[in-house]
Amino acid sequence: MRGFPSQRFSDKAGMYYGAEYRLIPEWNPFNNWPWLQQYVGIQWVQLVPFAEAGRVAPSWNFNELNSAMKWDAGIGFRAMAKGLVVRIDLAGSSEGASVAMMVSQPYQF
Repeated sequence: MRGFPSQRFSDKAGMYYGAEYRLIPEWNPFNNWPWLQQYVGIQWVQLVPFAEAGRVAPSWNFNELNSAMKWDAGIGFRAMAKGLVVRIDLAGSSEGASVAMMVSQPYQF
């Protein structure tokens, strides 16, 4: 969950729910800077509001895993640059805020 420290949740069982809405505007702001665009090659950008909820527990008990869940929400920015997806996500939770950055997709095959 992006609004919490990376090692915050650890136990034998876990439940996670997430929702994202990916908006791809027709306007690409990088097209305004041709000198930069020739190097980075941004094909598209996305704005991604998201929300997540989850919980860990010592055993696989559906009722326990779905009670007193922690949640966070945030906004992400994605760009396709030279064939790679570049991601920056900002999320806030009851325990603070964090920024997550990633190059490429989290699950490559």
